[in-house]
Amino acid sequence: MSEQRTDWIAFVPQLPAQLWLLAAAAFVNFLGYMVTPFLVLYLTEVANFSIESAGVLLTCFGFGGIAGTWSGGRLSDRIGAHNVLVLSFLISGGAMAVIPAISSTLIIGGILIVLAFANGAFRPAYDACVVGLCPEDERSRAYAVYVVAINIGAGIAASLGGYLYAVKPELIFYVDAARSTI
Repeated sequence: MSEQRTDWIAFVPQLPAQLWLLAAAAFVNFLGYMVTPFLVLYLTEVANFSIESAGVLLTCFGFGGIAGTWSGGRLSDRIGAHNVLVLSFLISGGAMAVIPAISSTLIIGGILIVLAFANGAFRPAYDACVVGLCPEDERSRAYAVYVVAINIGAGIAASLGGYLYAVKPELIFYVDAARSTI
């Protein structure tokens, strides 16, 4: 019995506690990806935007993500990667909470840019934290834990998002906003 347990434990990377906490943060961050698969449905079915407007809004989201990913590293250098991670959670939570209350295409577009920027900035900040916390020879294991954490988080998010959307579409935004403040 102890051999089986030892064999199982051998597959779990021996990483510093801070990296496991960082992986938990990545898991929680990717739980927030419940909105993305349902965003166009929400915009067209619930918020009553045209398909064309929803497409433009989704484009805003895409541009915000690109800008956030590009800027996240620079921000990490300037204000610290840990601060970028915290701001990413807080800003994305605030943005999620207000989207259901807004009916203006222009304002929702701006909020989606801010939301995607915050989400995009998370990744380079996470990478900077890993580099700062982990010796080079342990980084491949640290990133493997990260990939597992985000895949599990995103998988749960899609399932939970579908359930919440079926119950009441606005719930995907409110649950995501609550997730951001954990």
